[in-house]
Amino acid sequence: MEMNVKNPLISIIIPTYNQAVYIERTIQSVLMQDYNNFEIIIADDCSNDNTSQICYFYKKVDDRIKYFRNDQNLGRVKNYHKALYDYSNGDYVIYLDGDDYFVSSEFISLFVEILNKEKRNHPSIIMGCQRIDSPKGSRIVKHKISSEYVLLSGMSYVLGYKKYYQFSHLATLYDRKKAIEKDFYSLNIISSDIDSIFRLAIEGNVIVTNVVVGVWNYTGVNESAEFNYQKSIDNLIWISRVKNQLKSKRHKQYALWEIRMKYFLATSIIKSIVKKKKITLKEIYGLFKERIFFILILKLLEALLKKLKSREKKA
Repeated sequence: MEMNVKNPLISIIIPTYNQAVYIERTIQSVLMQDYNNFEIIIADDCSNDNTSQICYFYKKVDDRIKYFRNDQNLGRVKNYHKALYDYSNGDYVIYLDGDDYFVSSEFISLFVEILNKEKRNHPSIIMGCQRIDSPKGSRIVKHKISSEYVLLSGMSYVLGYKKYYQFSHLATLYDRKKAIEKDFYSLNIISSDIDSIFRLAIEGNVIVTNVVVGVWNYTGVNESAEFNYQKSIDNLIWISRVKNQLKSKRHKQYALWEIRMKYFLATSIIKSIVKKKKITLKEIYGLFKERIFFILILKLLEALLKKLKSREKKA
């Protein structure tokens, strides 16, 4: 049965762990939305600060807020999974981590309006943009599009990732039932969100818009921002999964896409190695196994050439 997009229920899921200093701002940024048919699912991963007191207060203020606290700490991805499968009821879902916040009060209304306009094309995902705040300053990461929004095949979006299109979990609204069918958040890796969204995207259509939805707040303890060698290597599995799905669709660019993605992620692996100041034989084997060793050499040569050019300019 076709979904009634006109006024869908939106599940805004807030996964959180020990983010009491941020969570109030996060909740308030959701409550400012001019779209009313939503539920707020707060999935507290057994915080030991005063997160629960703040959430219980807001739960009394607005009956659209539902607060769930895990009996034990599950970890980031398992908490994502539990919130989507066990707690949410919406037609569409959007995730907003407990230390991030929305800056647009109108984006849900706009997204629903666009989904209605494009209903005949059955988009399963609509994606905006984010602002990244860090001690080094702020920057907005936008798609390279020339109109208010564009409708793409999901395959075009995935193949154009980083070159034309960006990804922001907090700016992505997606079809909940289709997400569950695609086994969202099934891998306990850094990029479980990208893995999930991309696998869903390939099966249908995606809308991208340059509306700045919210802020990804770099706090210094974000799991996706911490560099860890083994986690970086383990994380490469999402590229293989998405590549295999592209290959199954008989798309000719799947191999080139895999190389490009691994080249992009090689930066974080280099940083991990530099931070450790050593590398074991087991880790070297992992680089060969993932066919990333030569990509790392290219990245290192690229960094060396930049350094040489910089010295030449100073001279």
